[in-house]
Amino acid sequence: MTHIQTRDLLESLFFPPGIIILLIALVLLTATIKPRFFSKLLFYAMFLLWLFSMPAFSYWITDWLQNQYPALNKIPPGADVIVALGAGQTRGENEFGNRAMLGGEALQRARYAGYLAKKSGLPVIVTGAAPRDHALSHARLMQEFLTRDMGVRRVLIEDQSTTTFENARYIADLMRRHGFKKAVLVTHAWHMPRAVDAFRFFDISVYPAPTARARPDTTETGYYAWLPSARALRQSEITLHELVGRLYYRFEYYTSRAQEYPIHGARLFADSGVAKT
Repeated sequence: MTHIQTRDLLESLFFPPGIIILLIALVLLTATIKPRFFSKLLFYAMFLLWLFSMPAFSYWITDWLQNQYPALNKIPPGADVIVALGAGQTRGENEFGNRAMLGGEALQRARYAGYLAKKSGLPVIVTGAAPRDHALSHARLMQEFLTRDMGVRRVLIEDQSTTTFENARYIADLMRRHGFKKAVLVTHAWHMPRAVDAFRFFDISVYPAPTARARPDTTETGYYAWLPSARALRQSEITLHELVGRLYYRFEYYTSRAQEYPIHGARLFADSGVAKT
């Protein structure tokens, strides 16, 4: 089992709704053995399900990530390239006659990167390896969208990375080979803190350009904010993934793998790594 497969399995088990299902299974196993323990577990399982699916809680913890970097109002004069991080694809025959196309999150990032490129004239770097079945890479699909559908003239590809940390590692090499110094970094608002951490590790200064800020819709506001929502449950899972990912980057890579890379891992704890405008 690969590192990515192991990570996906652990997330499925220990992030909502997986962790809640595990708790309920444990409840059923202990129902006749320890009735008092059964009652407590049942309460905790119901409470967690309500908490993680409650919009008031889900968007509150998401805002803790999203509010760290404001929207980019204009292209900074020091920027010389735009970097758009990949976010997956959908597979199988579709209405365009293809077997793969950009997933929703990848499309949001690519669209915003294309908008900034058309506005500034800067080249774009897109990133993301191919899925495990060796189909088109995420980066190749983003390049096709940007050049064909948005008319961006110059799009460079990094198609080896499978994680945000690898995104930064390979893009840092690509930027140095092409002489780029400072990048406008495009990714989702809730993903931006972890992405900035990764680029900081490799001594790359970035101008954060967050997109697609997560917001509650009309059925998740007012008193609805305290009622369960499948959309809010999904957003809680995304946010927990980001929070755990940041901890992993700050401790695991810093303590056990920092020596593998040319840039000292202490940059994760030092200056912000965000370019000044």
